[in-house]
Amino acid sequence: MKSTDATPIHTALVSEKMKSVTGGQKFPSLFRGETATPVSLTEPCSVVITVYDVAGSKVMTFTERMMSTGEHLVWITPEGFPSGSYGYAVNAGGHRIICTMTFIE
Repeated sequence: MKSTDATPIHTALVSEKMKSVTGGQKFPSLFRGETATPVSLTEPCSVVITVYDVAGSKVMTFTERMMSTGEHLVWITPEGFPSGSYGYAVNAGGHRIICTMTFIE
């Protein structure tokens, strides 16, 4: 896997309100420190990004705020996380995209 790839494991149907909620172009997917995922909205929308461990337990919510129309980068900084694979969910406008990432301490 290239360091700029993420692996989408679920894609929801996208409403007309939302051009896309994207976790698939997150970079880097294998990372130390922090990583970013792009979010693109056609209208203002509440966006929540939540990280889950491999057992499916919620580890942390990184952003929970209204975002304006347009392109955004949301940075994920997993302070205190042990090395390993995690899933993260981008929730916006009633839709959800789930992707994976690998954190190296």
